Amino acid sequence: MKVWGIDPSSKCGIAIWDTKCSLASVHCEVIDNKVEGDYYWYAAQMGRKLRARVNEFGKPHIVVIEQGSESTQGTGVHGVIWSWNVIGAIVSIMGVYGMPIATITPGAWRKPFYGKAFVPPQLPVTERVVVNGQKVTRQVIENGRPKFKNDWKTAAVIKCQDEGVSLPTQKTIAHNAAEAVGIAHSWYYSKIINKEYEKPFMSLKDQRNERTPSGDLFAGVGA
Repeated sequence: MKVWGIDPSSKCGIAIWDTKCSLASVHCEVIDNKVEGDYYWYAAQMGRKLRARVNEFGKPHIVVIEQGSESTQGTGVHGVIWSWNVIGAIVSIMGVYGMPIATITPGAWRKPFYGKAFVPPQLPVTERVVVNGQKVTRQVIENGRPKFKNDWKTAAVIKCQDEGVSLPTQKTIAHNAAEAVGIAHSWYYSKIINKEYEKPFMSLKDQRNERTPSGDLFAGVGA
């Protein structure tokens, strides 16, 4: 079974995984659409690149898109438009091929990917302030204590490295591909976008369950 996991943004992470093989065999990359025109041209480029991946790797049995991803192209209305342009291009071309399309929240894919008791690395929360007339960056202090946040980007990269997955060498985008791997890995917990896909989706899940008679959804290589 061929699963595509997609982390949509202007630097779109994509993972293509044949579940009959180990996770180390997954192909993952980042599709970076340089903004050379307006919103329309941006979506057109994304569609072309996705079609090229289908031609190279074959049609997927299911495509899973992370729900609620934030665009790296901007903030506010501008950022929302860029983000949805990517999603629209993905859904459109996969809809043409007739493959089931599903979405999954970050919380839904992280739990099976990392494990129930996993604690991600912590990253200091910083702020820019003016001290003695100079702008400086310092860690935020909240209730008398330094403030930290979960570093899910680093967590995804480390997990993929532990699994033997080959990530893009550019560190600033490797996490996009790594998170796409997690999304593909946890496809079982995704939700289809329309009831039209319910029958083929349930068939895929039934096939998955038949391969794990122990009841462990992640037994064997086809996790």
